[in-house]
Amino acid sequence: MGPAIQQLPTVFPTLEQAGIRLRRGTVTMIAATPASLKSMLTLYWVGRMGLPTLFFSADTDEYESMKRATAMVTGETQDQIEAGIAAGVDYAPALTHLSHIRWVFETDPTYRDLELETAAFAEAYGQFPSIIVIDNLMNVVPENDNEWMGMRDTTKALKRLVRITGSSVFVLHHNSESEKDNSKPAARVKLQGKVSQLPEVILSIARSDNEMRIAAVKNRFGPGDASGERYVTLYVDPSRCTFYLSRHDMQSGRAA
Repeated sequence: MGPAIQQLPTVFPTLEQAGIRLRRGTVTMIAATPASLKSMLTLYWVGRMGLPTLFFSADTDEYESMKRATAMVTGETQDQIEAGIAAGVDYAPALTHLSHIRWVFETDPTYRDLELETAAFAEAYGQFPSIIVIDNLMNVVPENDNEWMGMRDTTKALKRLVRITGSSVFVLHHNSESEKDNSKPAARVKLQGKVSQLPEVILSIARSDNEMRIAAVKNRFGPGDASGERYVTLYVDPSRCTFYLSRHDMQSGRAA
């Protein structure tokens, strides 16, 4: 399979221009401190790609996930959708636009759960998912009682899953909260558990108001900067779970 086939569809051209190109058969880690919208970014990303996706949403419950997904599709705010649900509005037709995503809301999945759900996906659809999302690494129950060793074991297990399926795995993770300035992406050394060895790409993200700053602190396929000081900026309207390539695009309502 050639590189053009392996590369995932482009959603954010500015990332690709910076050399951040995600591929099948690899592990991409998206790391941030809490409230940096990493789950929202990932949902938007896989939603826009439109590829068969298995989404393990251990960190966000079904109601919140569906509310975000509906906002993303309809352009309504989450508050409007919540009011609509209370009034009996049926948003199911809107969510058919994201029918390529199969959700799993197990709060504490084991690696065996990941395997079984992936096998069930293949049984149901006749193929492995193109993308598997793990939200997040710390929610996966390890076999090792040591927290940090357990996370490292899980990243090894995800690597095996990639080899078996050929899928692109997105695993969300936390950066240390020790930084005084959380408006800029953290350096690679700030990853909790020091689990940077196995992912091919590690994106450190940070949010400052409507700006989403994304740094490739590890990038096997292009330029990377372990310090996180070089980053690409996207723009986000959290109320509508929508991302934009520029401030002008955001003001004009032209989503990425």
